[in-house]
Amino acid sequence: MHWPEQVRLRVGEEWTVRLVGHSSGGYRWDAQVAPPSDVVSAAVVVAAPPATDLGSRDEIVKIRGHAPGHATVDVTLARSWEAGPIEQHVIVVFVEEPSLTTG
Repeated sequence: MHWPEQVRLRVGEEWTVRLVGHSSGGYRWDAQVAPPSDVVSAAVVVAAPPATDLGSRDEIVKIRGHAPGHATVDVTLARSWEAGPIEQHVIVVFVEEPSLTTG
């Protein structure tokens, strides 16, 4: 997968990406927002079945814009007992006010 360096959202919008799960090997995806965290939130959830051939279920990273500004989200794939991640992606998220429409 090609990871973007930047993502642009409006307040209330969500960006998601489905990632291949590796939980059968002890690996989990994680997403952390660098302070200030009031601009965006990030979470990783287990995807609905089907599981991969090895029994791992895919995981979904969800990043939601909450307030205008920008924040950095660090997405990693790691085992909790090992020193560092085997995969890491840093995304700068820019959040804008929602468009105002007049009618």
